[in-house]
Amino acid sequence: MKSYFKIGRDIVVGKGLSAKHWAGPIIFGKEAIYLLPNDVSVKSLRAGYDSASAAAGMLGGMIGGVIAGAMQSKAGSKSTWQEHIVQINELPQNVLLNPDWPIKKGKRPVILIKKSDIDKFERSGGKLLVEAYGDTFKLGLKLFGRGKAIETIRSLEWSV
Repeated sequence: MKSYFKIGRDIVVGKGLSAKHWAGPIIFGKEAIYLLPNDVSVKSLRAGYDSASAAAGMLGGMIGGVIAGAMQSKAGSKSTWQEHIVQINELPQNVLLNPDWPIKKGKRPVILIKKSDIDKFERSGGKLLVEAYGDTFKLGLKLFGRGKAIETIRSLEWSV
């Protein structure tokens, strides 16, 4: 049985027009889900830039950050997904050195969703819907091999 398994590459955070989209590996482990968006820095990810907003410029990000900060302070001290972004080299060594860990090198951000922080987890067609940190994550499954991906996720003690 594998300890870590890559299930897809389509990451969507949020709902509707404000949803953020990235491509990048989605890795399941027994205790967490690891989302590794491509071509984005930790700073850009925390500011809410997605793959389509790079051309929107810094001003939009600053305004959005101010609005998000105001909304966050009104909402209370509930943890957000942006607070769970780490660099890949900050992951525990038992994760990075595991022979099943599929990403062997690189400097990239990781959105870490711990199993204990998940409020809701279900499958909807070719996507997994995860509610955590007050937001919805839509994680696209591989086009080919979805059955094997679901089987492996279940073997990692996730109920799908």
